[in-house]
Amino acid sequence: MIDLTKDLLVNILTEHFIPDHIFVYVANGSINCFDGHKSYIFKSGEYFLARKNRLARYKITEDNFEPIMFCFDSAFLKNYSEKNKLNSLEFASPDTFIKLQKNKLITQFIKSLKP
Repeated sequence: MIDLTKDLLVNILTEHFIPDHIFVYVANGSINCFDGHKSYIFKSGEYFLARKNRLARYKITEDNFEPIMFCFDSAFLKNYSEKNKLNSLEFASPDTFIKLQKNKLITQFIKSLKP
């Protein structure tokens, strides 16, 4: 797995095209996101999806910002869907960033990743 944390501050946290769906867990700090229409603030302990093929701006609001990110490219999602025989659902939200509701399983999974 590639550690994007060092590059995150320099390369990602400006205006950026989102090429893949990205799951982001904010382990520490907070991040402001803007997609041209709507502003979002995600704080420590929150997680969200950044939708692919969108343009957005990011700004770290605290020095101790620490994200945990998973990128899901189209090939992976298609393969996973076919392997597990999943049916896609219609999703009509115009939002670039989708805040996910707290879920004990996601929280425990994230905790299992940290040393």
